Amino acid sequence: MKVLLVNPMMAEPVRFFPLGLGYIARALLQRGDDVTVLDINANNYNGTKVIDKLLEIEYDIVGITGMITQYEYVKWLSNAIKMANPVPVIVGGGLASAATEFLLNTTSVDVAVIGEGENTICELMQVFDLQRTSDTVNGICYKKSNGELRRTAAREHIMDIDTISYPARELFPMNKYLRSRTLSVRTVFDSRARTTNLITSRGCPYSCVYCYHGIHGHKFRARSADNIMGEIVELHDKYGVTAFMLNDDTFVIDRKRVMELCNMLIASGLGILWSCNGRTNVMDREMLEKMAEAGCRLISYGIESGNQRILDELNRKTTVEKNEEIVQMTWDVGIIPRTYLMVGMFGETKESIQDTVEFCMRQKVGQGLAYVTLIPGTPLLERAIKEGKINNTDQLVGSSSLNKWDELGINLTDMTDGELIRLRENAESIIVNHAVLNRAWRLLKIAGLKASILNSLVLLTTNIPRKVMRGLNPFRR
Repeated sequence: MKVLLVNPMMAEPVRFFPLGLGYIARALLQRGDDVTVLDINANNYNGTKVIDKLLEIEYDIVGITGMITQYEYVKWLSNAIKMANPVPVIVGGGLASAATEFLLNTTSVDVAVIGEGENTICELMQVFDLQRTSDTVNGICYKKSNGELRRTAAREHIMDIDTISYPARELFPMNKYLRSRTLSVRTVFDSRARTTNLITSRGCPYSCVYCYHGIHGHKFRARSADNIMGEIVELHDKYGVTAFMLNDDTFVIDRKRVMELCNMLIASGLGILWSCNGRTNVMDREMLEKMAEAGCRLISYGIESGNQRILDELNRKTTVEKNEEIVQMTWDVGIIPRTYLMVGMFGETKESIQDTVEFCMRQKVGQGLAYVTLIPGTPLLERAIKEGKINNTDQLVGSSSLNKWDELGINLTDMTDGELIRLRENAESIIVNHAVLNRAWRLLKIAGLKASILNSLVLLTTNIPRKVMRGLNPFRR
């Protein structure tokens, strides 16, 4: 069967390689399908170009990946596909899993794939091959001929993810992804490095109230170090990749696996550099030192707040003290700690925001302060509905605030919108200015400038506008 897979436009084109769609492409190729990829995001196609492509390419079925933030675009795209070629349209990813019924009821999409899609898509193809009904395929919701929606039984997760073949990157414009300069690359890697992202595990055992687990679930399932190393070597040899961003939510959970992979990277002699997400409650100095030796240059931590009460409300399962200890330890071993921060949780006050500011100043970290964002399918959204902060999930889908971390969507605090916005902007200004000045201080001190000159520069830069300082800050997201 001729399958067209589409990567829709994102708010920021060409950021990360679409791994989910790459895995689906590989599964279909192995099934024997004729697969074509239309990467709208990487090529930055406008609407006219997309329609031209839809009329030019031959296909029997279309699969689209999509996040909640891409709802409006997926809605337009599915309509455009039906007008160009009225074939079945399947959507997977976070949008299909978290807003299933809303997606099907308000767009031209025919089938929503819920959860992991590699096995589901292959079974769906068999259904279309034989022109049967979709009731036998678990993990989907589809429109019946009368418009009624039918949801099948839940799909079980793939437990041995080493059995999943590497993404079919050869179908995508890899040259554009390898040139993409994400924040992690700009901050810690050589600007000339060829970089890409990969994922080494699925599932997160934690239950932070703002996180969505509807695709990979809570069961942590990890690829083996051998399997990961095989993909790294393949990407190094085929595309010249020397820097990797590991996109796992919880890469560091399995300490033994981390240490094993680090030893392999060291022994390979390839000089690979990489970044990952960490979790302070599972880190220790020995692991951090090994990661640094193996080429890790940046670890992103979900610090979120410098106030323990807010951390408990978020169900972070860590403490302010532990966060401080590990962030400092990360600095000590020569890895840059990048901190995700948020404001606006239930119970947030001027004092709790100040605690976050003081945490960042003590640990010399800083970047933008994101507003707490409600995501469909999360405990936080359920609480917001229960407490009358929002009417229903549908109100969120397509909201512009989901695309902009610094735009207030729904205020969960007892403060007015204006007060929360003002406090956030002031806090961000202090945090970012302090982080940039600290970084400048280090560089100038290395250069051997006298203390009197350093002090004069500090006084001078305290009056630089906040937007300018944010632009200079390498840690902001």
